[in-house]
Amino acid sequence: MKRMVYLAVFALLVGGMVIPQQASALRLSLNAGGGAVEVSLTDNGAGDANAALDVITFIGAVSNWSVNVSTGVNIGTSTQPHLDLNSINISNGGGGTMQIMLTETGFTTPPAFSFLAAIGGTASNRIQYQTYWDAGNNAFATTTPLTNSGLMGPGAFANTRGGLGGGVGPFSVTQVVTITHLSGNNVSSSFDAEISTVPEPASMLLLGSGLLGLGLWGRKMRKSA
Repeated sequence: MKRMVYLAVFALLVGGMVIPQQASALRLSLNAGGGAVEVSLTDNGAGDANAALDVITFIGAVSNWSVNVSTGVNIGTSTQPHLDLNSINISNGGGGTMQIMLTETGFTTPPAFSFLAAIGGTASNRIQYQTYWDAGNNAFATTTPLTNSGLMGPGAFANTRGGLGGGVGPFSVTQVVTITHLSGNNVSSSFDAEISTVPEPASMLLLGSGLLGLGLWGRKMRKSA
């Protein structure tokens, strides 16, 4: 009976490590031309075209960017950040720049945790992908760089970068994608960008050891029976 109690407690502890609580409010912004931010949305707030929790979508025109369909998703948890930002953007006339940002606050990880940022898509002209974390836990903060793709395009592109950041927190994580279009009608770009943590070796070893021990104990019990 005691062994069954210990087994139940162990399962609860493992479940707590694997499925922590979600982080807090997801936010999305679009800024054409580098001036004041034209679009700033909060998950399930005004202007969010997606009613699902941890998913935020903007659909509409911004300045001379006639088509913008941008979606941000929080796929991770409070201790395992994982954000995805995808968008299609079409500009008309003078072109210019469009900066799209996705941010989430309330994360916690061990200090100097490994992050991996990846992006792929097509660009008529130029595109750049940068990621940041902020120990002050401020939305859209770009105080501490994580990764930088450098300039990519024109045409198809793909890029993956790693960086170290995070801490006991809470802290924020922000994705920034900057698109540059030259003048012309119906100039388009599309992309999908992710930022996530790399599993910590010590945590994976601890979890693996616990599961191995549980398996050996179960094998012993079957033999005894």
